[in-house]
Amino acid sequence: MSKMMQSISKENMSKIHQSMMRIWNVMMIIPIFLIIDVIYIIFKQEEKIYVKVCRVSDT
Repeated sequence: MSKMMQSISKENMSKIHQSMMRIWNVMMIIPIFLIIDVIYIIFKQEEKIYVKVCRVSDT
């Protein structure tokens, strides 16, 4: 009985560990996307400023 309980608990622990690793992987992906979005927004703003400067210098 005791060995059976130990094997069940080991299986449950491995399942819990796998699910925690999945959650951790998803949590690591979210900041990467946020950083990419911020970089994209910054470059878009710089591009707009550059275009405005060019328009002003053309006239």
